[in-house]
Order: sequence, then C-alpha cells, then structure tokens
Amino acid sequence: MKIVKCILSILLVVIFAQCGKDDEKVDDLIKVSVFQTMWEGTLKDSQGKEYAVRLLFDYESFGTFLYKTNNDDSFDDEQGFKYNQEGRIIKIFPIYPIDIIVGEWWITKYDGKHMTLTRDPETTFSSTITLTQIIK
Repeated sequence: MKIVKCILSILLVVIFAQCGKDDEKVDDLIKVSVFQTMWEGTLKDSQGKEYAVRLLFDYESFGTFLYKTNNDDSFDDEQGFKYNQEGRIIKIFPIYPIDIIVGEWWITKYDGKHMTLTRDPETTFSSTITLTQIIK
C-alpha cells in the first residue's frame, strides 16, 4: 500500500509541474514591448462605431494617437497620451479628453506584426483595436 501511495504522490507532483510549464509558455507568447513602435488599424468602440487609428508609442510612457472616422479623409486629430505597459496590459491615460482610447487594454493577440487590443473584454462595453505594425 505504501508503494501505491508513493507512486500516486510522484504522479501528482509531475502533473502539477507540467501544468505550470504550459502556463509560462502561453505568457511568453503574449509578451510584447510597444516602446518606439507605430501601429495602424481599426478601433471598434462599444457602440459599434469604427475609426481608422494610428498609435505611436514614442517614448517609454508617452504616445501619440491619431484617428479618423472616414477612411478617405486624412487623420482628424493628433493627440498625446500617457501609457504604462504591465505585461500584456497597456493602461492609457489622457492628456486631453480622448475617451475612445482611455483605459486598460489587454493584448489578446500578437504575432510579431499584428496585435489586437481589447478594453473591457467579455462585457457589453467591450472595445477592440486591431493593429498592424508599420514601424519597429
């Protein structure tokens, strides 16, 4: 009986050790630094309105946001913002009232060239920014 308990104990340790390694691999895939990069894409807000956007993360904690509501127009406005990246969360703080990008954005997809940011995931207030990197 002691042998059976010993074998079961060893199996449990191995199983839990393997689960921890899988979690680390998933987190490694999500790690990305946005510092000194420029991205273009589309922002879809919680009401379904779409904007063409450009995000430039100029400095370690400061960036520039450009947007337009009609793809044929030039960008309407250029506004600065402060940001803080903690792992796969980018927190954007306003310098001027630019409510459409303020908040915590989760990096939900990243493949080195494309990135998807989601604010308030899995809620009715969810907004999504789908981006392609244009300057690294």
